[in-house]
Amino acid sequence: MTNVIATAVEPLKQASIDAAVQATKEMVARFAQKLEEANWDLNVAFPRPNGFVSRSTYMSQRAAHDFASSLVRSVQPSYRMNEPMIVRMCDERISHVIDNAAKDAASQYEAYVAKLVKKVGECDSAKMGFNGGLWFDSDLVVTKGDAKEVWNTKCITNRSCLGKVFNQFPTRKRK
Repeated sequence: MTNVIATAVEPLKQASIDAAVQATKEMVARFAQKLEEANWDLNVAFPRPNGFVSRSTYMSQRAAHDFASSLVRSVQPSYRMNEPMIVRMCDERISHVIDNAAKDAASQYEAYVAKLVKKVGECDSAKMGFNGGLWFDSDLVVTKGDAKEVWNTKCITNRSCLGKVFNQFPTRKRK
């Protein structure tokens, strides 16, 4: 038996996936532009961090270098330290990164739905309402017998102790 909450929010899953794919494509374009400005030298555009920076700076620079590396292929047959690392964008790798973003968005959406189902509990009907968008200020209106409840979800952006940025979606029952 399908849960009425899952049914109410299911049509919004594709919009969430599409938004993640679009954001990933925009990030790929920004990285490609920065590489082009650096004459396609990965070490100039996104250098490996050294140990003489703060942990958050190190993790941020490492993440940028690793992401850029996941999008490109070297045009050189070999590489020596401290030499330019000339690269070109690789359509196959970009496609892989975009596919992973879509899969991640789908799994995050399913986790969000599971959280709502568990938190709200059994109900007779459910309907989504939006104040600012699905993740930013949405209401789930549910009926439980004669009672009506409104559950609000907002988006909070946090940063882990390692510098990784992530979203949280606290959902609370409106009074």
